[in-house]
Amino acid sequence: MDLSPDGTRLAVGRATEGNWDILSLQTARLGATRLTDDPAGDYYPVWSFDSQRVAFSSERQTGVMQIWERAASGAGADTLLL
Repeated sequence: MDLSPDGTRLAVGRATEGNWDILSLQTARLGATRLTDDPAGDYYPVWSFDSQRVAFSSERQTGVMQIWERAASGAGADTLLL
């Protein structure tokens, strides 16, 4: 779980149907945006300094933990960072 630097959103990991994904929750109102939807587990979300992206760990593709990122809006595709 990580609070965005601007304090408006909370990134959390949640198990859905046996799979861990990352969600972005609004702090001022009810609502959530699902940021990831991959069969592999996604864990440990961390906001970028400008609150525009969320980095997270995932075992996708190789079965080994790697660092990925996604736009905080949920738009676009996940990008492998490391």
